[in-house]
Amino acid sequence: DYLEDLAQRVPANKTLIFKTHGWMADDVAALIDGYHFKAFTSFRDPRDSALSTLNMGAKERARGDTRWFSEIEKMEQLKNAIRSQWKNTLGWINHPKVLTIPYYLIAGAEHSSVRALASLMGAHRFGPLAAATMADRREATAEFNKGIQDRFVAELSLADLKLTQELWAKEIAEYEELSITIMTRLGHSMLYQSFSQMRDKAIRKRLE
Repeated sequence: DYLEDLAQRVPANKTLIFKTHGWMADDVAALIDGYHFKAFTSFRDPRDSALSTLNMGAKERARGDTRWFSEIEKMEQLKNAIRSQWKNTLGWINHPKVLTIPYYLIAGAEHSSVRALASLMGAHRFGPLAAATMADRREATAEFNKGIQDRFVAELSLADLKLTQELWAKEIAEYEELSITIMTRLGHSMLYQSFSQMRDKAIRKRLE
C-alpha cells in the first residue's frame, strides 16, 4: 500500500529511484505489472558475490563498523547468505517486465548497459549521451566499485576457490545458463564466450 500510494504521489515529470537487495514481493511484482514501476536487476557469478562480501567485511572491520558485513571473515559463513541472495535475484530475473543486465555486460560493454537502462526509462534518445557521461565519470561513481568481472579467480585463496565450487555448485550452474541466454539475447554472445573462456582457463590453471 505504501509503494502504491508513493507511486501516485510522484509527479509525472519526476523519477524516484529505489535500490534494493530484497526479494520480489507479490505487491512489488503487481506494481511492475501495472506499469507503476519500472525495474531492472543485474546478476553476477555467486563466487564474485562471495568475494565482494568478504571485501566489504574487511572494510567495515577496518572502519570499526559493526554491521552484519563486519562479522564475515570466512567463506563458510556465506553458505546460506549467497544461496538466499541468488534466490532473491532469480525472483527479479524471472519477472517478464524486469530488465536484466548481466555483470559481464556492465564490465565489458558498459555503454550497452547504460543504453538499455535509458530505453527502459523511455529516454532511448539520451542513451548515447548518458553512456559517454558515465564513461567520463566512472572513477567518481561511488556505487561502481571495480567493474572487473571474475575477480574471484585470482583473488580468492586456492582453498576458498575450491570451496566455492562445492558450496554453490547449483547456483553457479544456474548463473552460467542465465548468462549465456541473456547475453545472447542482448547481442553479446561473443563477449560472454570471451569472458567465460578466460575465466575457465584461469581456474584450470590454478587447480593444476
